[in-house]
Amino acid sequence: MIWCVPVPKPGSHVPAVCKPDAIRQQLQIVLALQGVAKDCGLDSLLPRHWVAPVDGVLPGSGFRVSWDALWADLVAGVSAENFVHGGKPGVKSEALLEFMQTKLNSTQVVLAAIFDLLFSQCDRHGQNLYFLPDGSISLIDNDQAYGSSWRPCGVDSIFLPGTQKHEVARLGYRYVMKKPEYFPPKHPRGFADPLQLLDYRCHAPGGKIGTKYPPPVTKCLKKLSRLTPKAIVTKCLKKLSRLNPKAIVTKYSYPTLDMAAALRQRAADMLQHGFEWTLKYGWPQNPSPTSYKWSKARCQMRLSARTKSSLN
Repeated sequence: MIWCVPVPKPGSHVPAVCKPDAIRQQLQIVLALQGVAKDCGLDSLLPRHWVAPVDGVLPGSGFRVSWDALWADLVAGVSAENFVHGGKPGVKSEALLEFMQTKLNSTQVVLAAIFDLLFSQCDRHGQNLYFLPDGSISLIDNDQAYGSSWRPCGVDSIFLPGTQKHEVARLGYRYVMKKPEYFPPKHPRGFADPLQLLDYRCHAPGGKIGTKYPPPVTKCLKKLSRLTPKAIVTKCLKKLSRLNPKAIVTKYSYPTLDMAAALRQRAADMLQHGFEWTLKYGWPQNPSPTSYKWSKARCQMRLSARTKSSLN
């Protein structure tokens, strides 16, 4: 990942605005999440990230890049959005529903829901979630967290009911967003989007998590809930002071006390009150325009005569 280059994105004629402090914070978030996720037994969901030099020329521009960048392992598979709605030709409807309803790794879906709530993820849509052929999943673009998103946000994930991205999968983007330039329809779409099957309640035993977390998650939550925000930010400071710079980047420290406080509070709420209470009432919360009433989980779909999925 390379930021702050004076080259427009594809389709744009204006170079992106560079805010070095904001970019530095996003880099810290990605690396911090990687460290905490490993402690919590959630790192199997994430591609590996690291900081290393890059030296090359951007194709088509001639602009040379020669500085440190955030590198990541290439994620195999295909995004959930492209799997369900893209492709030329697209996935056959029968194969699509078979994958979503029988092959998708339910254990990992539940872990992904725990990850998104614990780390206050705010950009978990179908393009930031990858499906692998064996049914496992991978989560990418995890830097929009802890209110660092471009908009006020407590958590927003396709896995989590009551959030905007979950509603988009349920009712349709244009209907939910209500932006005049999108000419929003008066009614939600008339067919069911298979992305609704990512609702964590369709994959958790009994349709809920409560406080029944995997042992590594429970151990991690207990540890986090006992730390002060300052301790989370400066974790292992003495140990880090003895490491060389390359080793330091493999450890984690949160960029702000507010983010560390959010992590601590999430961990405490998830332990004391359980997953569902924390999703509904825990802090940080979504502002009212993007907080929705929980809909019923729709966990089974069938093909209609027109080969569009409809709910049982």
